[in-house]
Amino acid sequence: ILEDAELTNDIGWDLVEMLISVPGSETCLETIARLGNPREVIIKVLEVLDSNSESAEAGDASASAKFITLVGMLSILHRRLQVKAPSRFLHSTLQTVYRAYNPRGAETTAAVIDLVRSLSGRKRPPLPTRQSSTKLETPFQETDISKSAPDPEADAGQSPGEPELVAKLLQSFITSILEAYVNSNSMEWASRLLEYCTPEKIVPGRPTMLQAFKQVEELQARDALVGQLVAVARDLGLSKMPSAEVKKALEAPISKNPLSVEPDPKNPDAIKLSTGGFLCLTAYRMFASDIFDADYDQPDVNIFPEHHTLLKRFLGDEPQAQIVGNPGTVEALIVIALWLNDQKRLVGPSAEKGVNFMSYHHLLTLVSVFHPSLRVRNAATVMA
Repeated sequence: ILEDAELTNDIGWDLVEMLISVPGSETCLETIARLGNPREVIIKVLEVLDSNSESAEAGDASASAKFITLVGMLSILHRRLQVKAPSRFLHSTLQTVYRAYNPRGAETTAAVIDLVRSLSGRKRPPLPTRQSSTKLETPFQETDISKSAPDPEADAGQSPGEPELVAKLLQSFITSILEAYVNSNSMEWASRLLEYCTPEKIVPGRPTMLQAFKQVEELQARDALVGQLVAVARDLGLSKMPSAEVKKALEAPISKNPLSVEPDPKNPDAIKLSTGGFLCLTAYRMFASDIFDADYDQPDVNIFPEHHTLLKRFLGDEPQAQIVGNPGTVEALIVIALWLNDQKRLVGPSAEKGVNFMSYHHLLTLVSVFHPSLRVRNAATVMA
């Protein structure tokens, strides 16, 4: 019945909420995504995503599977949508997906990666680059978009400024997702970089975190997923930023919920990156250049004044709450410190004559006291 394009265009949106709870309904939902009115179906999918995230919080074991299917539908729907201001629909979609996203799930993270690749118009590359168990299949990857119905209310052309606004929204979203993933999954960047930089301190015969991430499948999967998130960020232009632009982003006001800003085509720069996510991206590039011998451009920053200022601004007036609430982001800050120290990038030319070592030492000590991970506390102590 759903293959009747006219019927599905009329009623498809109304079936989403009912079908999502029916086992084996993925094919029907894919058909609705291909043939239903894209505006109406997007609105309904976002409603169901919001209610599904509430079910997940209440302990619904099927919530992740529903999330993955609904996000797969959004990939199809946004490709069909032809409106003058796609940023409005995109903003609502990204906000809702971010709220509903469970960063502890490998499958949910893979679904988000596929969504961003689809929204940015990039085909999914072979996954992954390193050996791991993250060859995760997400729904509707093989959907033939040519079999989709055209947008029945299609507008001709986009308004000026829309492409730039869409790009800014996707950059903001991927940095928010990266921060959420790193804060919810222990990446052990600090302990691994410390082992790499100071091999003489490794106790012979004692297993290392470097070994663990090469041998344990679950840990390999984490590395591969972060690598894919970083690859998406690169495709969106975040890894090709000139050093001056990176410094500017690191010096910008702290942005914790950038997707809360309504998009304005006249002011696309109002859409900011997630500060924590950009810190994680910067730390990963430094970490991967050593651990994986990756070729990344590095920002022209030093411990003084840039890292000291960054650490002070991020920890703010409530350092304990910041450290406990953002363990991955704070670890990323320690990784940046370890890498800069190993590279002998200690005092930059822009540092004032009186470098405040005691203030920096105090900030590192706060991390060494309050961070929930013993290994991150140890890395902060070594830096201090």
